[in-house]
Amino acid sequence: MEVIIVPCTDAKIWDEQPDAGRVAAKNAYTKPVFLKWKEHAEKSGSVWFILSTWREYGLIKPDHLIENYDRGISAACGDQVLKDRLRAQGEEHNWGKNDRVILLDCDWFEPLVKAAIGDGGAQYELREICYRRK
Repeated sequence: MEVIIVPCTDAKIWDEQPDAGRVAAKNAYTKPVFLKWKEHAEKSGSVWFILSTWREYGLIKPDHLIENYDRGISAACGDQVLKDRLRAQGEEHNWGKNDRVILLDCDWFEPLVKAAIGDGGAQYELREICYRRK
């Protein structure tokens, strides 16, 4: 099975609509690059998740309702509670050696994705969609 991980972004619907309340995660992030990642994930036919830096969310299914939060990637990568949550979520999804977990573009999210993969042996890939390494 191929699993696509779409990173969260700092631009969210609440920036323009503060009273939006809870929204589906796939509609919460508004940065243009996120919209490109979402389009890629939806067209792929693969299972996909949004990787949130907020410890209460971690891996979010696209239709899961979320509330506004503000937490940068630097804080998230140093958060052992979040990494433990991601590991538990990866185990729940039973990612094993026959699965490929693909992170779109953002290599700074790698420590979080690798926490989610854990010891299951899933293959990890960073796929460049919008950004190209120089």
